[in-house]
Amino acid sequence: MPRGFVRAVYVTDIGERFWTYVDADYFTDPGRGWTALGSQPLTPLPRGWHARFVLGFDAEGRRQTTRVATTSANLWTGVQPTWFLEPSSGPLVVATVTARVGETTLR
Repeated sequence: MPRGFVRAVYVTDIGERFWTYVDADYFTDPGRGWTALGSQPLTPLPRGWHARFVLGFDAEGRRQTTRVATTSANLWTGVQPTWFLEPSSGPLVVATVTARVGETTLR
């Protein structure tokens, strides 16, 4: 799997587009909805902005979360009920979505 972080596009609920850093491993999961920044002149996700995320549990019963880039992403719409995560050691872990938490902002 790739290592490091990539700059990816986050689309707000009202269609504003910002860039944010995303783990390169998670960027490759189409269910999260991330797209590459490319040469688009976007500003970074503002301070105080909390991106939408899904909440779930893995097979061991541990709580897991992951950010979701758009409201049309498969994890957000429910088309994809699970996602993978890579622990600091060991094999990939699968988590099952149990809730969706919308974005919030202080601006």
